[in-house]
Amino acid sequence: MSEIYHVTVCNGSSVPEMLDQRFWRARAHRAIQSGLSALQRGDIPFGDWERLHLSAAIDDFRLKNYEAAFTWAQRIMDIQRNRRPFPGKFGHRKSFSEFCEEFQQLIASPEEDVDRGPTRA
Repeated sequence: MSEIYHVTVCNGSSVPEMLDQRFWRARAHRAIQSGLSALQRGDIPFGDWERLHLSAAIDDFRLKNYEAAFTWAQRIMDIQRNRRPFPGKFGHRKSFSEFCEEFQQLIASPEEDVDRGPTRA
């Protein structure tokens, strides 16, 4: 009879959970970066829907809700859906460069929840 061992890492997550989080983080990172690049090139106009989706993607990325961040980032590229009238208003409209800077700061900060193994002194 084989035994199944449940291995935990630094924040109490199992190895499969940690790998799942890394997978979704990478997908979200790539999707947000693709959206930012398309907006910067002018392939997609930077309208209210794109602003909403980008803001939500970055917020969820910051909160480590990477699967949700990926979904929001994909919506940036949905040109047909984003042409609908936007029913809301933004209290503070961040500029495109502010979004870029915010995301760059996020990806530059270390991940506290990922165990990188033993460190050498």
